[in-house]
Amino acid sequence: MFGVCDTSLSNGIHSLTKHPIELYPNPNNGCFILQSESPRSLEVELYSATGQKLHQKSVLVSPSNQLAFSFLTPGIYLLKIYQNNQWIQTEKIIVQ
Repeated sequence: MFGVCDTSLSNGIHSLTKHPIELYPNPNNGCFILQSESPRSLEVELYSATGQKLHQKSVLVSPSNQLAFSFLTPGIYLLKIYQNNQWIQTEKIIVQ
């Protein structure tokens, strides 16, 4: 489910924390980059717009990691990001 992404597009970086995790490009075709100022071990959970958990994965962001959600159909999704079992950020992602 995760693979290599074409990351030639870039826009819409949104962050909610002091040391944010950046997610880009957004919107796109299902390939995203998670980026952080420092290496982090994170847990990401992907939810549909109706709140159904679709996927969960541990990732090491050092300084970036590619996420390819090739199984997603076009729509709006939520990506919840956790570090040390604590929620740190939620991102709305758009798959075209």
